[in-house]
Amino acid sequence: MYSTVGYKGVIIKYLEKPFEEYTRHFAEIFVGTKSVKKTKMKCLLWFPKDIGEEPHFYLLIDDYKEYEYFQHLLKKQLDIINIKVNITTLNGTPYQCHIIKKASFSNSQMTIIAEDWYEAFIKYNFPKYALTQTIQNELQESKFRFFISESELLSSNVSTIEHFTGEVQRDINSSIQISKEVLHLGVESIVTDKYIGLKSSNILEIIPSSPINSLMAFYKKIQPIADLILVLTSFAERRRLNWYKCEGSIGTNYIENYHTKISFYKDVRTVRLISKPAFENFLKNSLKNVELKNIKYITKLLMSYLSGIDYSVNAKIILWNSILEKVLKNNFQKKKDTLKEELIKQMNVVVFDLSPIQDLIDIRNVVAHGDDVKTDKLFQLSDEWQILIERVLLRELKWYDLSKTDVHLDGKKPYGL
Repeated sequence: MYSTVGYKGVIIKYLEKPFEEYTRHFAEIFVGTKSVKKTKMKCLLWFPKDIGEEPHFYLLIDDYKEYEYFQHLLKKQLDIINIKVNITTLNGTPYQCHIIKKASFSNSQMTIIAEDWYEAFIKYNFPKYALTQTIQNELQESKFRFFISESELLSSNVSTIEHFTGEVQRDINSSIQISKEVLHLGVESIVTDKYIGLKSSNILEIIPSSPINSLMAFYKKIQPIADLILVLTSFAERRRLNWYKCEGSIGTNYIENYHTKISFYKDVRTVRLISKPAFENFLKNSLKNVELKNIKYITKLLMSYLSGIDYSVNAKIILWNSILEKVLKNNFQKKKDTLKEELIKQMNVVVFDLSPIQDLIDIRNVVAHGDDVKTDKLFQLSDEWQILIERVLLRELKWYDLSKTDVHLDGKKPYGL
């Protein structure tokens, strides 16, 4: 917690971040679309500056009766609120707008400064979404920059040179660039970049084929592509990635959109599934073979697989069997245990170097029923289950070259894992 000087010299306590990081506004407060009060409230607003941080705000109340009334309303309707902050230029022209939807009440703190002088902070966080709209004078090219987790595969290598004059020259030594493979998804190009400032940021840039003129269009056409790319990369790295902020033009507004209610995992680096030299081709091939109607299916399938990173061995086996059944049902409308071996063969998934499929099914049934099993057998078949399900998912992504993966035949390991 930090203490510093705030409004009119009042000592401000209990803020989560240093006081100078907050922007101070008068905000309109809503429950749904209904305004809570006619007058605006003092508000301290904070937006994330790095991965894993949540936007939040404090309402500042300096009247005790108003604070008591607010506490009374909290029990009935103010546990979840929306706020809107309109900012104008000196001549009153609208310039910028901050919007936070469905923020949840966190805590409140009141301090007596002096007789008849109170200072109360009501904190809200975990909003459904938070964004800033800055009005531009004219339409700009629709281009969206996603600030993403640090990735070993989805990144650019950038060098900088600072000249005598203080000018900094950036040279991109390597980056991922995708164009023709994503045209059918309504995207002109996808490029990685690296922002070098006080902190370097990993950036994924998406340029749509046609202008994005509404926030709804962004959520329907752009965000699903970004989520798909990140889940494909996470699958290739066996490490969960995400994005925390997106910047770009929508119509005549420049939008800073914060990804809220998400989890940033501190997954340890492990042996990658896809080798580094093969990753760009893997990503291009996967995107080329995903249809618009299948984006949600592929994204959910891979997210389901990645959700098991922290599971126990038993839970992983049950999860992998569930994923296998989803794939078989999607391809054949069948998923019975008695048919799994034949259906896997019809998918041309390589299994000759694994234990019989029936053995894998049997160990799944054993752990599902809580029966005892020898540890060495459990771990052996668990490893083979993972190889099987990763090969199945690679087939679903239409990636057939196992020689460049960690599920190479007979355990051979390619360069770059």
